[in-house]
Amino acid sequence: MPYIVAGQKRVELTPEDLLWAGRAAACEAGGNKAGVAAVLWAWASRLGVGSRDSYGDLIRAHSQPVNEAWRATGDACRPGGSWGARAPGNWYGLEPCSPERLARRERCRSLTWDELAPVVKDAVLAFAAGKLPNPVPRVVDFADTTVTAKAGLVLAKQIGGNLFYTNAASRAWPAKHVRVVGDDGSMASDAAAGAAGALGAALGLAAAYAAYRAWRSR
Repeated sequence: MPYIVAGQKRVELTPEDLLWAGRAAACEAGGNKAGVAAVLWAWASRLGVGSRDSYGDLIRAHSQPVNEAWRATGDACRPGGSWGARAPGNWYGLEPCSPERLARRERCRSLTWDELAPVVKDAVLAFAAGKLPNPVPRVVDFADTTVTAKAGLVLAKQIGGNLFYTNAASRAWPAKHVRVVGDDGSMASDAAAGAAGALGAALGLAAAYAAYRAWRSR
């Protein structure tokens, strides 16, 4: 099984993790190939600065489009809920919890693997194979350009509509502190280089996808 190494932490990547990664990446980065790679790697690096030991769980906590709290029944949007900077209140009745945004989040959470764009599926499979270069080394957080950065974060890069940030701890990491190892031992890291093109032929994505479909149909 492929896995992520973040410092002393090793986190296995399950097919369910990869489905949630695809759903969230599709809704965070759209069809921007570099943006999809960036969010996948930012979540991997984020494992190195927190207590979570599941890639899928971390994504569902960090990514607003798939976060349970941002559904109509969640603490951020339900009547009487308490969430974040507005605690003890929340965003009920305000733009972040508008019917349009709530409907989009439900759509994001329910996307099937077949419904994901090829650019997203290819990136997720390449990531899990340990063959997706990291475009945002040491980045541990990101948000769209309308969101104010949290204290202590330093802007590293903008890709598409997202701003990517490092923090004090991640900026001190040595090379290869965060890496992804595929089933065949291939490894990509936060010091990664190498060709980013021709992913389909080089990575055997058809075989990986077939294995994924077999797992999902059990």
